[in-house]
Amino acid sequence: MKKAKKRQREIRFHSPKCGRLICVNSYAEQAYANALEADEQVEGFEENYCLNTERFQNIDPVGIRSSYFDQEWKTDFLVHKKDGSHAVRELVRGDELTRITVLEQLELSRRYWEVEGVSDWKIILVPLGERDAMNADYEKMKQCIVEILSQKPEFDQDRSGYFSYEIYPDYRDEMDNATAVKILASEDPMQSFWEQLDEWYFDYEIQLRTEAENEVRTELTSDNGPYSQGFTPDENELFEELMGELVYFLLPEKHFLDQSFRVNIMVDTGDGNYDYVLNSVYPCWYGSYDQKIDDRAGIVWLAKTQGYTKGQLWNALQKGDVPAPKGFLESMRVEVANISSHMNTVTFLVEMTLRDLMELNRLIKLQERNGRFYDARKNPYCGYIIIEKTAEAGLYDPWNGGGSVFEIELERDVKLPIKYIRSALPDGGDGYSIEGVYGMCGSAWKEGGVKHIHAPLAFPA
Repeated sequence: MKKAKKRQREIRFHSPKCGRLICVNSYAEQAYANALEADEQVEGFEENYCLNTERFQNIDPVGIRSSYFDQEWKTDFLVHKKDGSHAVRELVRGDELTRITVLEQLELSRRYWEVEGVSDWKIILVPLGERDAMNADYEKMKQCIVEILSQKPEFDQDRSGYFSYEIYPDYRDEMDNATAVKILASEDPMQSFWEQLDEWYFDYEIQLRTEAENEVRTELTSDNGPYSQGFTPDENELFEELMGELVYFLLPEKHFLDQSFRVNIMVDTGDGNYDYVLNSVYPCWYGSYDQKIDDRAGIVWLAKTQGYTKGQLWNALQKGDVPAPKGFLESMRVEVANISSHMNTVTFLVEMTLRDLMELNRLIKLQERNGRFYDARKNPYCGYIIIEKTAEAGLYDPWNGGGSVFEIELERDVKLPIKYIRSALPDGGDGYSIEGVYGMCGSAWKEGGVKHIHAPLAFPA
């Protein structure tokens, strides 16, 4: 079972039983294809058989992440027997069976073929070494390769005897906002992150692997090498298999996890259920004098984090706009008076690494662990974050591309319960981008950041 669009090594050879050239992706698959060729009960087989995504709607989704139903998959072998029945075989290494993602993919395959009426579904365990490790040829070849690799400075040998090659990123390598938003929105962001890295560096990894194989092959088959007469076809196959086993590549995950993004943290303190119109009170054009402020308004919550009561905020707002504001309450008069649309959410501009963003969005997803509530106040406890008082804050309308002047002057650090976070995404990830609407430069997000992310130790209802 593998992703249909994932690029992999291709091994092509002719199948007499199928009467065509077939293409598999590993020597283990090639070996199993040869076993099917020799099986008298097998009429034919199809390798890398693409599953029909339209049939996924008939599969029980319990226990399988929803993102898998939006992707295209291939079964390793669909076998056609002479008695007219069919069988499915999925190849997997034994060590992979400890990975939840692999188990879910295999279960997706099993349920798919069960719906299709195929009950003969099995996995074929592939050993870590696809040949007998006690074989003399295997041991000789392995020892020769290890001796050469251990002398190459670009390879580091680990405690298990395998060799790593660290891929260093170009200083210009950066993840764009759209990709980061896609990763953060996925069911398993870290898995999506690794899949993205694999896709970006796949071609370069293949290039480096090919270069390494050519260098080692040249030394082994040189005049003074242990295979001075050159490789036989079997020896060449064994060589490629061993290089695949012994050499692995370290992708530059730290470079991207530590990359900083301009993040808009938008707040919903219960006003989201009212389309965020509760913040549009006097002296805003949308409000009326003497209008009371709803307890669910984000500006009321924000005032309380700064040590002010709802009454103090209301009294200040009744005085209207003010030039050259000083302090939180006067800055709120300016902010509310200059609202340009009726829908506005309290928004903080901060800079965060992808690593911290992934953690924060993991906690945000806990909001719906007991179901979805339209009133954010009913969300369960999900931890909290501390935002520095130097952070830019204001009222913003991401739906229409408007807002106020973003000049709320915080007097204290803000303790923001994660249950109240509508979204925390790179700019433009939730509606219109602030950079595009205001023409702000990147320094607006550098004024203050998230000092602390506190994850709950337990998950009370």
